Amino acid sequence: MLKAILPITTPTLRAEPGVQASGSGEPALQVSDLEIGRGARVVLRGVSFSAARGERLAILGPSGAGKSTLLLALASLTRPLRGRVTIDGRAPRPGDAALMFQSPLLFPWLSVLENVTFGLDVARSGDAPARRARARELLAMVGLAEAGARRPSELSGGERQRVALARALAVRPRVLLLDEPFSALDPVTRARLREDVAQLVAATGTTLLLVTHDREDARALTDRVLLLDAAAGRLHDPAADPSRIS
Repeated sequence: MLKAILPITTPTLRAEPGVQASGSGEPALQVSDLEIGRGARVVLRGVSFSAARGERLAILGPSGAGKSTLLLALASLTRPLRGRVTIDGRAPRPGDAALMFQSPLLFPWLSVLENVTFGLDVARSGDAPARRARARELLAMVGLAEAGARRPSELSGGERQRVALARALAVRPRVLLLDEPFSALDPVTRARLREDVAQLVAATGTTLLLVTHDREDARALTDRVLLLDAAAGRLHDPAADPSRIS
Protein backbone atom coordinates (compact mmCIF):
# COMPACT_ATOMS: atom_id res chain seq x y z
CA MET A 1 0.00 0.00 0.00
CA LEU A 2 0.96 3.61 -0.38
CA LYS A 3 3.20 4.83 2.41
CA ALA A 4 3.12 8.61 2.78
CA ILE A 5 6.20 8.93 5.00
CA LEU A 6 6.92 12.25 6.67
CA PRO A 7 10.42 13.59 6.16
CA ILE A 8 12.72 14.28 9.07
CA THR A 9 13.09 17.85 7.87
CA THR A 10 10.50 20.09 6.27
CA PRO A 11 11.87 20.74 2.77
CA THR A 12 11.12 23.88 0.83
CA LEU A 13 11.09 22.81 -2.79
CA ARG A 14 11.91 25.61 -5.15
CA ALA A 15 12.82 24.98 -8.75
CA GLU A 16 16.04 26.44 -10.01
CA PRO A 17 15.81 28.79 -13.00
CA GLY A 18 14.92 26.80 -16.07
CA VAL A 19 12.83 24.13 -14.32
CA GLN A 20 9.91 24.54 -16.70
CA ALA A 21 7.73 22.31 -18.81
CA SER A 22 9.26 21.27 -22.10
CA GLY A 23 7.41 22.11 -25.29
CA SER A 24 5.38 25.20 -25.93
CA GLY A 25 2.01 26.53 -24.91
CA GLU A 26 0.18 26.26 -21.62
CA PRO A 27 1.45 23.37 -19.47
CA ALA A 28 -0.83 20.40 -18.83
CA LEU A 29 0.16 20.41 -15.15
CA GLN A 30 1.16 23.53 -13.25
CA VAL A 31 2.10 23.40 -9.57
CA SER A 32 2.67 26.76 -7.91
CA ASP A 33 4.08 27.35 -4.40
CA LEU A 34 2.35 24.30 -2.92
CA GLU A 35 2.48 23.78 0.85
CA ILE A 36 1.23 20.45 2.16
CA GLY A 37 0.52 19.43 5.75
CA ARG A 38 -0.21 16.10 7.39
CA GLY A 39 -1.98 16.44 10.69
CA ALA A 40 -0.42 19.36 12.51
CA ARG A 41 2.85 19.06 10.63
CA VAL A 42 3.91 20.78 7.42
CA VAL A 43 5.42 18.18 5.09
CA LEU A 44 6.39 20.21 2.01
CA ARG A 45 6.66 23.93 1.31
CA GLY A 46 7.10 25.94 -1.85
CA VAL A 47 6.64 23.15 -4.41
CA SER A 48 6.65 24.65 -7.91
CA PHE A 49 7.07 22.91 -11.28
CA SER A 50 5.20 22.27 -14.50
CA ALA A 51 4.82 19.57 -17.16
CA ALA A 52 3.85 19.95 -20.80
CA ARG A 53 1.07 18.04 -22.51
CA GLY A 54 2.27 14.54 -23.24
CA GLU A 55 5.50 15.02 -21.30
CA ARG A 56 6.87 12.24 -19.10
CA LEU A 57 8.39 13.82 -16.01
CA ALA A 58 10.07 12.17 -13.00
CA ILE A 59 10.78 13.54 -9.55
CA LEU A 60 13.68 11.54 -8.16
CA GLY A 61 14.38 11.67 -4.45
CA PRO A 62 15.14 9.64 -1.35
CA SER A 63 12.62 7.76 0.75
CA GLY A 64 10.95 10.00 3.31
CA ALA A 65 11.27 13.17 1.25
CA GLY A 66 7.51 13.59 0.77
CA LYS A 67 7.13 12.31 -2.79
CA SER A 68 4.02 10.22 -2.08
CA THR A 69 2.45 13.05 -0.10
CA LEU A 70 2.94 15.35 -3.08
CA LEU A 71 1.11 12.92 -5.38
CA LEU A 72 -1.81 12.70 -2.94
CA ALA A 73 -2.19 16.46 -3.18
CA LEU A 74 -1.94 16.46 -6.97
CA ALA A 75 -4.61 13.74 -7.12
CA SER A 76 -6.89 15.84 -4.84
CA LEU A 77 -6.74 13.14 -2.16
CA THR A 78 -5.38 15.61 0.38
CA ARG A 79 -5.89 19.36 0.48
CA PRO A 80 -2.80 21.58 0.38
CA LEU A 81 -2.45 24.32 2.96
CA ARG A 82 -1.59 26.84 0.28
CA GLY A 83 -0.57 27.14 -3.34
CA ARG A 84 -2.28 26.13 -6.54
CA VAL A 85 -2.53 23.15 -8.87
CA THR A 86 -3.98 23.54 -12.35
CA ILE A 87 -4.53 21.02 -15.12
CA ASP A 88 -4.93 22.50 -18.58
CA GLY A 89 -5.10 25.94 -17.00
CA ARG A 90 -7.98 25.31 -14.57
CA ALA A 91 -8.65 23.75 -11.20
CA PRO A 92 -8.60 19.94 -11.42
CA ARG A 93 -11.91 18.18 -12.00
CA PRO A 94 -12.74 14.57 -11.09
CA GLY A 95 -10.93 12.29 -13.51
CA ASP A 96 -8.35 14.88 -14.61
CA ALA A 97 -5.61 13.06 -12.68
CA ALA A 98 -5.33 9.34 -11.95
CA LEU A 99 -2.98 7.89 -9.35
CA MET A 100 -1.32 4.48 -9.69
CA PHE A 101 -0.01 3.36 -6.31
CA GLN A 102 2.96 1.24 -5.27
CA SER A 103 0.54 -1.64 -4.75
CA PRO A 104 -2.15 -2.44 -7.36
CA LEU A 105 -4.96 -2.10 -4.76
CA LEU A 106 -7.38 -4.19 -6.81
CA PHE A 107 -10.70 -5.27 -5.33
CA PRO A 108 -10.29 -9.04 -4.76
CA TRP A 109 -14.04 -9.74 -4.97
CA LEU A 110 -14.34 -8.15 -8.42
CA SER A 111 -13.23 -9.63 -11.71
CA VAL A 112 -10.41 -8.06 -13.68
CA LEU A 113 -12.92 -6.45 -16.04
CA GLU A 114 -14.97 -5.09 -13.12
CA ASN A 115 -11.84 -3.64 -11.51
CA VAL A 116 -11.02 -1.74 -14.71
CA THR A 117 -14.57 -0.42 -15.10
CA PHE A 118 -14.83 0.59 -11.42
CA GLY A 119 -13.91 4.26 -11.89
CA LEU A 120 -16.13 4.54 -14.94
CA ASP A 121 -19.02 3.00 -13.00
CA VAL A 122 -18.60 5.43 -10.11
CA ALA A 123 -18.48 8.37 -12.51
CA ARG A 124 -21.36 6.92 -14.55
CA SER A 125 -19.30 7.58 -17.65
CA GLY A 126 -21.39 6.34 -20.57
CA ASP A 127 -23.70 3.37 -20.47
CA ALA A 128 -22.69 -0.04 -19.13
CA PRO A 129 -21.84 -1.57 -22.54
CA ALA A 130 -19.62 1.40 -23.39
CA ARG A 131 -17.82 1.12 -20.05
CA ARG A 132 -17.17 -2.58 -20.56
CA ALA A 133 -15.97 -1.93 -24.11
CA ARG A 134 -13.53 0.70 -22.81
CA ALA A 135 -12.23 -1.75 -20.19
CA ARG A 136 -11.77 -4.53 -22.76
CA GLU A 137 -9.91 -2.13 -25.05
CA LEU A 138 -7.45 -1.23 -22.30
CA LEU A 139 -7.00 -4.83 -21.17
CA ALA A 140 -6.08 -5.70 -24.73
CA MET A 141 -3.59 -2.82 -24.80
CA VAL A 142 -1.84 -4.14 -21.66
CA GLY A 143 -1.81 -7.72 -22.95
CA LEU A 144 -4.61 -9.10 -20.79
CA ALA A 145 -7.41 -9.39 -23.35
CA GLU A 146 -8.35 -12.89 -22.15
CA ALA A 147 -8.16 -12.15 -18.42
CA GLY A 148 -11.37 -10.16 -17.92
CA ALA A 149 -13.26 -12.91 -16.06
CA ARG A 150 -10.40 -13.81 -13.72
CA ARG A 151 -9.94 -12.61 -10.15
CA PRO A 152 -6.86 -10.63 -9.04
CA SER A 153 -5.69 -13.59 -6.95
CA GLU A 154 -5.25 -15.58 -10.17
CA LEU A 155 -2.80 -13.06 -11.63
CA SER A 156 0.93 -12.55 -11.22
CA GLY A 157 2.29 -9.37 -9.64
CA GLY A 158 3.08 -7.89 -13.02
CA GLU A 159 -0.36 -8.75 -14.36
CA ARG A 160 -2.03 -7.09 -11.37
CA GLN A 161 -0.03 -3.93 -12.02
CA ARG A 162 -1.15 -4.02 -15.66
CA VAL A 163 -4.76 -4.18 -14.48
CA ALA A 164 -4.10 -1.19 -12.20
CA LEU A 165 -2.62 0.69 -15.16
CA ALA A 166 -5.66 -0.10 -17.31
CA ARG A 167 -7.97 1.06 -14.49
CA ALA A 168 -6.05 4.33 -14.12
CA LEU A 169 -6.25 5.07 -17.84
CA ALA A 170 -9.89 4.00 -18.23
CA VAL A 171 -11.18 7.42 -17.14
CA ARG A 172 -8.99 9.12 -19.78
CA PRO A 173 -7.01 11.25 -17.29
CA ARG A 174 -5.08 14.22 -18.55
CA VAL A 175 -2.31 13.46 -16.03
CA LEU A 176 -1.20 10.00 -14.86
CA LEU A 177 0.55 10.01 -11.47
CA LEU A 178 2.82 7.05 -10.68
CA ASP A 179 3.98 6.33 -7.13
CA GLU A 180 6.82 3.84 -7.69
CA PRO A 181 4.49 1.18 -9.17
CA PHE A 182 7.39 -1.05 -10.29
CA SER A 183 9.16 -1.36 -6.94
CA ALA A 184 7.90 -4.86 -6.04
CA LEU A 185 8.46 -6.42 -9.47
CA ASP A 186 11.31 -8.58 -10.73
CA PRO A 187 13.72 -6.90 -13.20
CA VAL A 188 12.26 -8.50 -16.34
CA THR A 189 8.64 -7.72 -15.42
CA ARG A 190 9.68 -4.24 -14.32
CA ALA A 191 11.26 -3.48 -17.71
CA ARG A 192 8.23 -4.80 -19.60
CA LEU A 193 5.79 -2.76 -17.53
CA ARG A 194 7.84 0.40 -18.03
CA GLU A 195 7.58 -0.21 -21.78
CA ASP A 196 3.82 -0.74 -21.48
CA VAL A 197 3.39 2.52 -19.58
CA ALA A 198 5.52 4.47 -22.05
CA GLN A 199 3.60 3.11 -25.05
CA LEU A 200 0.18 3.72 -23.50
CA VAL A 201 0.80 7.30 -22.43
CA ALA A 202 2.30 8.03 -25.86
CA ALA A 203 -0.74 6.51 -27.59
CA THR A 204 -3.18 8.48 -25.44
CA GLY A 205 -1.22 11.75 -25.20
CA THR A 206 -1.37 11.57 -21.41
CA THR A 207 1.04 13.62 -19.30
CA LEU A 208 2.94 11.40 -16.87
CA LEU A 209 4.50 12.25 -13.51
CA LEU A 210 6.55 9.52 -11.83
CA VAL A 211 7.94 9.89 -8.32
CA THR A 212 10.68 7.42 -7.49
CA HIS A 213 13.99 6.83 -5.76
CA ASP A 214 15.07 4.46 -8.56
CA ARG A 215 17.40 6.03 -11.11
CA GLU A 216 16.78 3.39 -13.78
CA ASP A 217 13.00 3.85 -13.66
CA ALA A 218 13.46 7.59 -14.06
CA ARG A 219 15.90 7.25 -16.95
CA ALA A 220 13.98 4.53 -18.78
CA LEU A 221 10.48 5.96 -18.55
CA THR A 222 10.65 9.73 -18.56
CA ASP A 223 11.79 12.59 -20.79
CA ARG A 224 12.91 14.85 -17.96
CA VAL A 225 14.02 14.35 -14.37
CA LEU A 226 13.85 16.78 -11.48
CA LEU A 227 15.93 15.94 -8.42
CA LEU A 228 14.37 16.40 -5.01
CA ASP A 229 17.12 17.32 -2.58
CA ALA A 230 15.38 17.19 0.78
CA ALA A 231 18.40 18.45 2.71
CA ALA A 232 18.88 21.52 0.50
CA GLY A 233 15.14 21.97 -0.07
CA ARG A 234 15.39 22.42 -3.83
CA LEU A 235 14.34 20.86 -7.10
CA HIS A 236 17.28 20.61 -9.48
CA ASP A 237 17.13 20.16 -13.23
CA PRO A 238 20.08 17.91 -14.19
CA ALA A 239 19.56 18.26 -17.95
CA ALA A 240 22.87 20.08 -18.35
CA ASP A 241 24.67 17.62 -16.05
CA PRO A 242 23.18 14.09 -16.03
CA SER A 243 25.82 12.97 -13.54
CA ARG A 244 23.76 14.68 -10.82
CA ILE A 245 21.33 11.75 -10.98
CA SER A 246 22.97 9.72 -8.22
